[in-house]
Amino acid sequence: MRSAESIQKQKETLAANKAREIERQKKREDRKLARTVGLRTPIPPAPTRSAALVIDVDWNGLPMQDAKNLYSELQRQYEAAGKILNARAMTEGTSEFYECFMAGKDKCCPKGNKYRMPPRGQDYENGAKDPRTGLITPVRVCGENCWIRYQDLLIKQRRERFLGEGN
Repeated sequence: MRSAESIQKQKETLAANKAREIERQKKREDRKLARTVGLRTPIPPAPTRSAALVIDVDWNGLPMQDAKNLYSELQRQYEAAGKILNARAMTEGTSEFYECFMAGKDKCCPKGNKYRMPPRGQDYENGAKDPRTGLITPVRVCGENCWIRYQDLLIKQRRERFLGEGN
């Protein structure tokens, strides 16, 4: 049988252990908070801008140099927007498979084959214009042989264009 003194000592020990455990838990939480301060703070959503743009310029009243500068800046913004939107539109419609642009041409891959992405080469500058959307779809080429033949085709087209302009 245990004495009252040993029971009291056990209760005090349990209480002290519980207090130490609470203190340790608090320290752990403080350390965790210190590690994550600045890392996991919620980021406020980016402010949304209106898509409506109103440009009200008195082109007749502006000094000529200012008008030219403003026109140049607007043109630069317009061209940048076109490139961004064109690139976004091209990535939206990409599928897992594509058909080689050079398919069926002399010494190239057979027509009708579908190839898994990514292609050997993509040409965004000389792509074909999609009549439905008006956006340029990139030229995709399957392999090294077709890519070399495609570059030859571009060189021939460039030569014909420059020779035609020279006459």
